[in-house]
This record gives sequence, C-alpha cells and structure tokens, in this order.
Amino acid sequence: MRDLFTALLPRSRTTVPAVYLVLCLFPLAASLAEDPDWLTNPGFETSKGEHPDSWDLGMEGVGKGEAVWQKGDAHSGERCLRVQLTTNGDYYMGRQRLSQPVTSGELYQISGWYRSDAEIVAHPCVYNVRGDGFVLSAWESALPKAERWTRFHYTWRPPDGTIRFEIQLRAQSVIGTAWFDDMTLGPAAQLEAEMKARMAK
Repeated sequence: MRDLFTALLPRSRTTVPAVYLVLCLFPLAASLAEDPDWLTNPGFETSKGEHPDSWDLGMEGVGKGEAVWQKGDAHSGERCLRVQLTTNGDYYMGRQRLSQPVTSGELYQISGWYRSDAEIVAHPCVYNVRGDGFVLSAWESALPKAERWTRFHYTWRPPDGTIRFEIQLRAQSVIGTAWFDDMTLGPAAQLEAEMKARMAK
C-alpha cells in the first residue's frame, strides 16, 4: 500500500479558487484522527437493502459501464465501491449528498484509498452547493493509475455562498475501472492549526 499525499491544483473547468497546503511536508496521522469525518458509511460496509447505506450508485451523461457495491478485495473490511467505464463517456459514480452546514472560506479536506487500472479514470469530486441546490463550483482531480491501494488527500476552500457538499466518486472519461474505500470528507481546522504551528517554528 502506498500513500499519495497531494495538494495539487485540480484539473477541472469548474475548480474553486483555493489556498492549497503542501500536505506531503508533514506527518498527518494525529490531525486526521481529530478532524471529523462527515460522511455516513465511509467504508461502504453497511447496507440499505441491496445497496450501500447513504450512497447512490449510478451514472451521468453518456457511456457504458457500471457502479457496483463490491464484496471482497476492499482496502479494509469486506466492501468497497467499484466504478467502471467500458466505453469513453461521462461517468459512473457513487454519490452522497451531505447535510452538515459549510462555512465559506474555511479549509476542508477529502481523503481516501483508491486503486485503478487506467490513468485518470479514478476521479473524486466534491460539489460546492448553494442553498437552492445550485452547484457553485467543484473541487475534483483525475488520479494517476494505481494498481495497489493508494491513499490520496486534498484540501480546498469553498467559495462564498456554499452551504453544503456533495461527493461523487467517479470513473470518468476514459475506459477503465476504479475502486474507492475508507473515505473522509469534512473540516480541516485541526490540520490547518497544526501545520501553521509547525511552519511558525
């Protein structure tokens, strides 16, 4: 297993203006344990009928593929999310709409584990959503191919008007398969405070 700590500018036509922290410079275990995870069922272990609890599986746009609640070969536990495109197209995804109130301009973070069989097919995305449901902008990144479970971690600051998030874990644009597991999404206040303290030394 590898760690991919990154804070690169995401590749998107709708990316948010943000201040990015170079996360690879610091050990993060303590901070990540203290900052809350807002996701329900982040490891895809609990069910609601035949689907993972709190996650919608489906697609948007054109293209053939699938979004599957996979049993076996997970990063931890028994279950993970598998998303796949079998033709070039838009994306198949697992989606969760969050209800926790967001404070514009504060630092937030997304992290998790993924693997993939093609370059840039694994594509996590977070929508910054206004009160009326309008998507103001998106943080997103096309991740490099990772044959083994690999950790990713990004931070961003949502723009003015954002009141909640929506996360989408996608197989996007290119033919290939991506797996996601053990996700985290939420505030990064403790992380930011710790990093500022270390940088001030």
